[in-house]
Amino acid sequence: MAICGGCGAASAEGATRCAACGQSLAIGEVEFGGGGLNAPQQEGSWGAGVVVEAKPRPAVLRWFTEADWRPALRAVAAPTALLLVVALLLSFGLAGERGTLGFGTRFGVALAVVLTAFGGPVGSRMEIGDEKFSSALVNQMWVLPMTVTLLWAVLFGYGLRAARRRLAPEPTIRRLLAEAGRPVLLTVVVTAALGLLAGVEHHNSGRREELGGPMDWLFQFAFADHVTVSVGTAWSALGSAVLATALAAGVYGADRLRGALGDWTASAAAAARALSLTVALATVVALVLTASLMPLEVTLLGLLVLPNLGLNLLGFGSGATAGLWQERSGPAEFDLRDELDQNFSLFDLAGQTGHWRWTVLLALAAALLLGRAVRRLDLAGRIRAAGFYWIGASLLMLLSGMTQWSGADLRGTAGEAFGIDPAEPVGAQASIGLALLSVLAANLVWTAVGAFAVPLLFRREPLPLPVLPPEAPSVVPPQPTHVPFAGEVLDSHTTDR
Repeated sequence: MAICGGCGAASAEGATRCAACGQSLAIGEVEFGGGGLNAPQQEGSWGAGVVVEAKPRPAVLRWFTEADWRPALRAVAAPTALLLVVALLLSFGLAGERGTLGFGTRFGVALAVVLTAFGGPVGSRMEIGDEKFSSALVNQMWVLPMTVTLLWAVLFGYGLRAARRRLAPEPTIRRLLAEAGRPVLLTVVVTAALGLLAGVEHHNSGRREELGGPMDWLFQFAFADHVTVSVGTAWSALGSAVLATALAAGVYGADRLRGALGDWTASAAAAARALSLTVALATVVALVLTASLMPLEVTLLGLLVLPNLGLNLLGFGSGATAGLWQERSGPAEFDLRDELDQNFSLFDLAGQTGHWRWTVLLALAAALLLGRAVRRLDLAGRIRAAGFYWIGASLLMLLSGMTQWSGADLRGTAGEAFGIDPAEPVGAQASIGLALLSVLAANLVWTAVGAFAVPLLFRREPLPLPVLPPEAPSVVPPQPTHVPFAGEVLDSHTTDR
C-alpha cells in the first residue's frame, strides 16, 4: 500500500495519486495547481491505513469504453463499403445520354435507392408553380433490391464468423450477447447515417437539368422547379437491425441452438441450404433472360433486383398468380382501376406467349434441390424442414414485389382548374408481384413434392452381402497339446544303469 504524505490515507498498491485528496504519490514530483507550492495541505476524510478503492463505473458505460470494438468494426466495414460502391456505380449509370445533373445530385439519388435494400421507401416530390398556382407530383416506391441485400448479408455473416472465432470455445451467454450486440448497433448507426446523407434537394435552373438512365420516370428533374428526393431512414434502420440481429443470432448462437434444439437445427439447416441454392439458381435464370431480352441500361439497373426477378419467375412457374394491381383515390373520373388491373398465371396466360411455361422447369429444379437436401432426414425431420422451407420461400417471394404510390398535391387555383378539391387526396398505388394466397398454395404443393416424393429418387437400397462358400477343412496336422521340457528331452537319450 502507498501512504499519502498529505492526508495519511492509504491507497491501493501501484496507485499514482491519493484516492482521498488526489495528491501525487510519485517521489520528487511537484504539483502546480491553483495554490502552487505554498498551498495549504488539506486533510482527507479517511484515516491512516485505510485503503480507498475507486468507484466502479456503470455496466453500460463499461460496455462502451472497456470493450474491444475492432471485431465489430471489421464486421461492418465490408458491408458498408458494398453500399457505397453500389451507389457509386449506380450514380454513373444515372448519367445516361441525356443526363445533365452533377455527380453530387446523382450520388444522393443513387444512395437513396441503394438503402431500399433494407426495406425503406425512396420518394420524390416535384413541385411546379408558385403560391397562387402550384402543383406537386409525389412518388414513393417500396422495392427490396435483394442483390444488394443478399451480398450485404453474406459479407456481414463472414465478418461475424471471423469475430466469433476470436472468442473462447464456450463463452458465457452475457459475453455472447455483448459481442453480438456491438456489430448490430454499429450496423444501425451506419444505416441511419447513410440515410441522413442520402437524398437531394434540387432547385432547377432555367436550362432544365435532367436525370438520365432508366430511372428518370421516377425522378423527373426536368419536369419541376423544385425536386426533393428522400429515403425512409427509420424504415431502413429498422430493416438493417432486424437482418443484422438474425445473422448475429445465427452465428453467435449456433452452438447453443444446436445443443438445445438438436433435430430442429438440422432440419432448419437443410431447408436453408435448399433455399439458398434455389435463390441462386433463380438469380442465374433471371440474369440470362434479362441480358438476352432487355437493353443494356435496363440490364444494368436489373442487376439490383436479379433475385427479385428470379423469385417472381419461380413463383409464376410454381402456379402462383402474377400481375399488376392498382388502387386509386380521388374523383370518380380518375378511377381507372378496371382498365389497368392485369393478372395472369401459368394456367391462364391471358394472351402471353407459351414461353412462360418453361418456368415450370425452374419449379422442378427447386423441388429437386429440396429433396436432395432432406434425403438423409427421417420423416419427422422432413416435415420440419418442409415447414421451414415453405415459410422462407413464401416470405421471399412476397417480398420480391414492388409497390409504388403516386399522388398529386394541388394548391391554390390549380385544384380549381382541374376541378379537384385540394383537401381530397388524389393518387394511385400500383403493386407488381405475386398474389398472397396463390403463393402460399403453390409453395405448399411444390414443397410437399420436394420433401416427400423427390427423396425416393435418391434412396439407395443396401447392396446384398456376398455369400461366401463354406470353409474347407484344414489340412494342417494337429499340434501337440504337450510340449516336453528340455530336461525331459535330455533324459530320453540317457542309458539306463
